[in-house]
Amino acid sequence: MKKILSWLYAIKTDKLLHFICGLIIAQVLCMLLTHACRGWMPLLGAFLLASLIAASKEIVDIKYGVPSWKDLLASMIGIVVGLAILLI
Repeated sequence: MKKILSWLYAIKTDKLLHFICGLIIAQVLCMLLTHACRGWMPLLGAFLLASLIAASKEIVDIKYGVPSWKDLLASMIGIVVGLAILLI
């Protein structure tokens, strides 16, 4: 249990925010797309749009901030988890 807690404490706040934002954006997009189409298309569309948003944020960071692949990875994990939650 101590290893798990130490691993959780090591996660930086920035990465946690990327994870949460990816999760929320993917879920909101999926719910909005559910009204437009049926089947698996809302999940695919939400995944693609949320991924595009996450990548765009990192592209903007190239000019105005500090881009990081780890930020993009945290956002993508949040997107996948958010869509998996909607499948349950």
